[in-house]
Amino acid sequence: MISSISQLIRLALFNSTTDPKEVFSLFPDDFHKNLRELLSKLIAENMPSWRAETISQQVSLPRLTDFDWRIHMKTAASGRLAVPSCLLQIKVDSGGDLRDGINSFSVELTKETLETMLDGLAKIRLQLNSVVSR
Repeated sequence: MISSISQLIRLALFNSTTDPKEVFSLFPDDFHKNLRELLSKLIAENMPSWRAETISQQVSLPRLTDFDWRIHMKTAASGRLAVPSCLLQIKVDSGGDLRDGINSFSVELTKETLETMLDGLAKIRLQLNSVVSR
């Protein structure tokens, strides 16, 4: 019985069922009517908290939460040559159970590496736009 109820709850979660009438329709026709109504109401009432718990336990990729950048001028030992570089600080929410919290990464980019990264991001944007427009 516990296994069957567990499968029913998983099915209701998968179908995003929050209405007791929709949960009611998931039961077999020969199921006891009063018990079906009671279980339908209980499942529908608890669905938001079960959904939130299920979502919080999912494994997800790290998410960018914040970034900051600035231009830094590197000077050579002679003091005559100044080479600009971009200092990029990225804050990422790992969101996993193993490494909770926000991690911070700092990267120094020369003009060439920044241009390469921007070209790559432009290609990603074009691919995402082509998928969205389909």
